[in-house]
Amino acid sequence: MNKKKIINTKNAPAAIGTYSQGIVYDNLIFTSGQIPINPKTNEVISAKFENQIDQVLYNLEQVLKAAGSGKKNIIKLTV
Repeated sequence: MNKKKIINTKNAPAAIGTYSQGIVYDNLIFTSGQIPINPKTNEVISAKFENQIDQVLYNLEQVLKAAGSGKKNIIKLTV
């Protein structure tokens, strides 16, 4: 039987409600949507779109690292 593992890291914003930062199922990682929150301050960063995208991608990378993976293994990414 396949088991799923919930991913949780303090290096990315905490998931709100019933969501989790990510789930590992077999050899796949499913991540939740990310917003431009700095996990250290819990605040949305700069109003500049470019800075927000950088923060979102950083947050996503931290979830992937916590799952034992990284950006090089991404199959699909929507911004």
